[in-house]
Amino acid sequence: NIFVTNDAGDPVVILGTTDIGDGAVTTWSAKGKELVALGANENGGAVAVSNKTGEGVVQMHVDEYGNGLAWAGNREGMGRMLRP
Repeated sequence: NIFVTNDAGDPVVILGTTDIGDGAVTTWSAKGKELVALGANENGGAVAVSNKTGEGVVQMHVDEYGNGLAWAGNREGMGRMLRP
């Protein structure tokens, strides 16, 4: 993995791999909250976006049939999935 740190020495960008061995990029806030994760699942690409407090609010990925899926929600986990 490759780590990019801020002036305080905290990692804010990590270039690495997913659990299945594909490439991944993760960004973190200066307060240690994950903001964006770009990588893959077993079906293809995946993106997850969190708000400044670390709650996941947007997800996009590929389903088992090769279709794109997008979910958007509020900070309490309530949201909707958009399917083709």
